Amino acid sequence: MPHQEYMVKKNIIHALFILILGLNIQKRKHGDITKLQVLKKQLQPNKVI
Repeated sequence: MPHQEYMVKKNIIHALFILILGLNIQKRKHGDITKLQVLKKQLQPNKVI
């Protein structure tokens, strides 16, 4: 089901945002945040609007 697939992708992106926020709050090393940003960019093209 396309709707199911959309929800899964939406949840993955939502989870990434929470992870990035968590890392920013904890003020972790720059490297960890950069890795997440790269991961996010890799997911962006697959995003269905």
